[in-house]
Amino acid sequence: MPASYFEIPVVDLDRARRFYADVVGIPSEESAVDGYRMALFPDVGGGRANGALAQGDVYQPGKSGALVYLAVESIDDVLARLALNGVEPLLPKQPADEHGFIAEIEDSEGNRVGLHQRVTAPRAAPTDTDFLSLAVSPQVLPRSLKVAVVVGTLLFAINYGDRLLSGALVMTDILKIGLTYLVPYGVATWSAVSALREREA
Repeated sequence: MPASYFEIPVVDLDRARRFYADVVGIPSEESAVDGYRMALFPDVGGGRANGALAQGDVYQPGKSGALVYLAVESIDDVLARLALNGVEPLLPKQPADEHGFIAEIEDSEGNRVGLHQRVTAPRAAPTDTDFLSLAVSPQVLPRSLKVAVVVGTLLFAINYGDRLLSGALVMTDILKIGLTYLVPYGVATWSAVSALREREA
């Protein structure tokens, strides 16, 4: 059965709150439950257990018993802050297969506490299919066509307007006129797709 809640026993709640906020990087909010002082950790959701620091006569800190692992962004950062106080980890950072990394420390109250750092999967590189999908999307295609019509027509008028009026257009001119519209369309599409990719990154 998955865990849903845990309590870490403490002797001095204020000291423990400072330790977990400043060293471990987990803030807490003080509360009272059944007459005992508590400091509740943030609700992380996502099916992960929530917990609290708990002070009272029934809460005795120690290194034996169940071991709680707390999720942190960077174990290295936590251990570095711990080292500033001259404290070494009980278990240095080490890989935990596909689950990421773990370490174990002693908190300000004498508890053995585990740290867990998840592995962040690298973001997949965009593919040609992704580019084409975005290029013909409603966010990109209409704008690119408008740019092509406006810019292409302006360039056509500047470069070929006199030949059109005099009837001197030849086949090579017609091919170049096509490029006159295609180039601004391509540039507008590339810029719009690149902007969308950066926004989604």
